[in-house]
Amino acid sequence: MGTPLARHVSTGPARPKPFVYLTVPGTSPTSTGTTFAEVRFERGHVLTPVPALVSVAAPISFNNVQLRSFDRVSRVGGGTQYIIARHHLSALSLPA
Repeated sequence: MGTPLARHVSTGPARPKPFVYLTVPGTSPTSTGTTFAEVRFERGHVLTPVPALVSVAAPISFNNVQLRSFDRVSRVGGGTQYIIARHHLSALSLPA
């Protein structure tokens, strides 16, 4: 078995992207900026080597004090992210 990975997937509508975000199993969705209203957790591992961009999520807030609009979720950042092209998903053992 290869490197263990996880991803948090929205159970609601989402726009298709040419890449996917993965993380280390056990990482909180708020640590990676993934704050969907409803989320499904998927766990798998790398089957064959795959190119990836590795990053650490920065904290982010959508608060606007001037408009008195405050974000419902705290996105603390700090989580490791593996960003891979969608066409490389076959190199991972994750649900399709």
